[in-house]
Amino acid sequence: MLGMGASPIWLICLEKIRLTERAAQMGAIYTVWLACIGLGPVTINLTFDYGFEPAFRLMVALLVVGCIASFAISRTTPLHLQNVSIAEQAAGLRRRLVQLKWLLPGMVLQMTAAGLLLPILPSFAADHLGLSQPQYSLMLILGGAGAMLFLVPMGKLADRWGHKRMLVAGFVSLTAVLALLVVSMPPPALMMLFAFMLGLSYSVVLPAWNAVLSYLVPEDQKGTGWGVLSGIEGLGIMIGPVIGGWIASQYTNAAAISISAALLAVLALFYLILPQNKLISASGTLQHKRENAHGPDRVS
Repeated sequence: MLGMGASPIWLICLEKIRLTERAAQMGAIYTVWLACIGLGPVTINLTFDYGFEPAFRLMVALLVVGCIASFAISRTTPLHLQNVSIAEQAAGLRRRLVQLKWLLPGMVLQMTAAGLLLPILPSFAADHLGLSQPQYSLMLILGGAGAMLFLVPMGKLADRWGHKRMLVAGFVSLTAVLALLVVSMPPPALMMLFAFMLGLSYSVVLPAWNAVLSYLVPEDQKGTGWGVLSGIEGLGIMIGPVIGGWIASQYTNAAAISISAALLAVLALFYLILPQNKLISASGTLQHKRENAHGPDRVS
């Protein structure tokens, strides 16, 4: 029930993205999201010293505060409800998936690559890299800091430099850092630098990628559009840990990370050779309509 209740919040945040400076706004949203993801476990762990009941009371109190704050959200567009049959919804979803044909590999593979790391990262850090628990915690903090500090700047750079270039640069950087982790035994100080670089590389990809996806969302069906896109990306998050855990149990943790790096390299090559017009056309005719109504809104 917590998951069901939380699911609309993310869609509403994405719905508020304006037509200009998409990547920069995506970077701002993800900065807040990552900061709270990092702050939440730290805060709860501190309250656990006083027992489980105070921890749950704090969580409920924060949910109440969020509920009260949600009343300040104003709807910027009129609400026109229509009765749409299940058959019509299925047809609309099928059309949306056809539009996504050039972006589907990236949507699933990049989440799968990330999911591969989830079940094996702690043991890989301890066994392969020889990190202690405090060092592993510091590595996670530095990785999160690398992403948080650069999400907004990289989003603004993507709006100016072009989304395709940022995607290729980010996937290449992620591939390189993961490959270095597998083939080398870096000292702890260099390991911390690698963690920071991973976070920075993630900040290169994330705003540009979500800015491209935003062109697929119909102006009059933002919630539905983002729900479809988030659901497709969720497939990678579901299957990634399963595959990663199986590979680690059958082979080694390093093998799982190597496959994750290989998937990211495939994505970098895919978007490098993908013609510019294909990336734009994957966003449908919606961009053209918006440009006619609001002037040029660059996506590249």
